[in-house]
Amino acid sequence: IFRHLWWRVVPVLWLGYVLNIVDRTNLGFAALQMQQDLALTAQSFGVASGFFYLSYGLMQVPSNHLASRIGPVRVLAVSTISW
Repeated sequence: IFRHLWWRVVPVLWLGYVLNIVDRTNLGFAALQMQQDLALTAQSFGVASGFFYLSYGLMQVPSNHLASRIGPVRVLAVSTISW
């Protein structure tokens, strides 16, 4: 049973980890241009990106709860339209 769970769970976790690294790398490359264009210091960019990740993490719980109540198709549609 452990081997079966290993082959089901680990690839999904690995994919999430890789996507997380790609997301952070993209933010690092964006920082190079944004700091020049917006005249941001490294500290102010760090604070702004910290608020972004904090709000992103805090909104996952209500979003997932809402998806379980009204369905993921509607939640994704509203998220896409509102974005």
